[in-house]
Amino acid sequence: MKVDIMVPTLNREKKLKTCMDTLIPQLTVDVHAYICVSGIGEQRLYTKLYDTLDFVSIQKIRYDTTPGFWNTFLRKSKADAVLIIFDDCTVEPDCIAEAALCMEKNYPKFDGIIGLNLVNNPGESGIRANGTSSNYEFRLIGIPFCDKYFKKRRIYCPDYLKFWSEQEVCMFAESVGAFTHCQTAGINHFLPDFFGGVDTTHTEHRVGRLFRDNQTRKLRATKGYLWGRDFNLIWGRA
Repeated sequence: MKVDIMVPTLNREKKLKTCMDTLIPQLTVDVHAYICVSGIGEQRLYTKLYDTLDFVSIQKIRYDTTPGFWNTFLRKSKADAVLIIFDDCTVEPDCIAEAALCMEKNYPKFDGIIGLNLVNNPGESGIRANGTSSNYEFRLIGIPFCDKYFKKRRIYCPDYLKFWSEQEVCMFAESVGAFTHCQTAGINHFLPDFFGGVDTTHTEHRVGRLFRDNQTRKLRATKGYLWGRDFNLIWGRA
């Protein structure tokens, strides 16, 4: 099973290095990491740091909306599945292998989503009483799932600027029996809400976007919209 891992980063050299230190030991000929940057300076910096590694590439992307560049990455992937993690994350040992095994066991055609276990935030890490996941933030997405339900692999709803699009696609996946939580695939996310250390990237991403996306989510829920089940938009046309 081939897995592409997207690691978008912005002005977080130290955090990215910490993230990659946990990720690199899990990379193989079938598991490739793409560090995604928007500026030429970071592209040069990380190329210098990681250009000797066979299973790491530096990819320059256009940071518009988060759903926008996530969808672009999915559309271009030639792997069987894609995992998106953030530069302020670390992965537990065997996280990628465990997620891949869970995918192969539950969706042998790779037409599902595997939710990772958010270890360092117990309030979001487990499974609800009905067996569904309480965390949608990190997920291994089968490319056949994207092709089965979404035109041009546009699985993340373009109504959103940054927040909530991953929750909607996972809610849709649950509704069609295509979402499984993997308790043994552990990941840590060092959100400033719980661990402090707000940086400029947090600030820039949240200004305006969080309020707008929260309002969008409320509007979409009120109207009964769910991306994948329908392709209705509040702010434009799909």
